[in-house]
Amino acid sequence: MSEEMKLIVALCSALGFKVERTIDRKERKETKDNAMKYNTGHVTERKLTYSGVMLDIDKDGMYTSYLTEPEVSYKLIKDGD
Repeated sequence: MSEEMKLIVALCSALGFKVERTIDRKERKETKDNAMKYNTGHVTERKLTYSGVMLDIDKDGMYTSYLTEPEVSYKLIKDGD
C-alpha cells in the first residue's frame, strides 16, 4: 500500500470509517492458442500467472488468465456496522 493510501486509510479511521479494498483480477478461461499470445508479449494486459500462482489448466484444457494490473476498488464502511 502506498504512503498516500496509508494516510487516507488513517484519516478515514480517525473519522470513524473502515476502508474495504477489493482486488479483481478478472479471471478468464482461455484456449491454448489464445493463452500462448500472453507468452509472446503481443498481449500485455493479461497474463497466465500472478503473485507466484502456478499456471492453471483445467480438466478441459482451458487456461486461466488474469489482468496484469488488477482492478482495485475501495468502499467506506461506518466503523461499528
